[in-house]
Amino acid sequence: DVETSIDVVDTIEVNLTETGSIVAKLNPQEAGKLRFIDYDTTIISVDTNGKVTGLKLGSTKVTISFKGEGKYRASNKTVTVIVKDVETRIDADDSIEVNLTETESIVAKLNPQEAGKLYFNTNDNDIISLDEKGNIKGIKVGTATVTITFNANGKYRASNKTVTVTVSDVVTEISVDGDNVELVYGDQTNINATLTPGEAGKLSYSTNDSSVVTVDQNGNIKAVKPGKATITITYNGEGKYKSSNKTVAVNVLHAPSSIVIADNLDMEIR
Repeated sequence: DVETSIDVVDTIEVNLTETGSIVAKLNPQEAGKLRFIDYDTTIISVDTNGKVTGLKLGSTKVTISFKGEGKYRASNKTVTVIVKDVETRIDADDSIEVNLTETESIVAKLNPQEAGKLYFNTNDNDIISLDEKGNIKGIKVGTATVTITFNANGKYRASNKTVTVTVSDVVTEISVDGDNVELVYGDQTNINATLTPGEAGKLSYSTNDSSVVTVDQNGNIKAVKPGKATITITYNGEGKYKSSNKTVAVNVLHAPSSIVIADNLDMEIR
């Protein structure tokens, strides 16, 4: 008799409800046909070509058999088939920032997408509000955690992802035409200060030396006497807007001296 052998890997994996193949080779190939027998039919199904379908999570051994034919001796080999659930992954940023009273969305993607639905939960409803679609709104300054969850459903494995949400005040900024202003005694001008964002509120003005420069609450300054002073422009913060300030240095110069020449005075310049 001619001895035969079967080449096949020891283990194969197949996802639940999906298919794979037991690739087995009989040596010599012309000896005959292989059969796939003696496996748990509740875990897998196997057709005559070695195509495997996962029916239930678990593992089973499959016997690959050549029963012998003519001059060829019988042989067999076993392979372990493992049926597993499909691993899932949630893709999302690790952190997100949202301004107080404003809204942002957590963009989360489940892979594979067809696996099912994502669920959003937060550990702190005092800091943010959160809807079922991952839209968040800043309620109070602070940090909260959002957990995104996919629950196992049949062939797909459960997974989760956490996102840190930071709720902040809206940053404000005061800009001016120049950080330094030079005036002559008696001059008047305006600071021309602008608050960004403009809807945040109103600016206030103060001087550290009103004997040199005075300023009103519209930013109008007047040079009182020669010297140096600092104008401070302040936004005190309101609601969701963060406070800010800006300083402008003012230098008041002496008025230039003038010479008065009488009309009837004749002068000769040499």
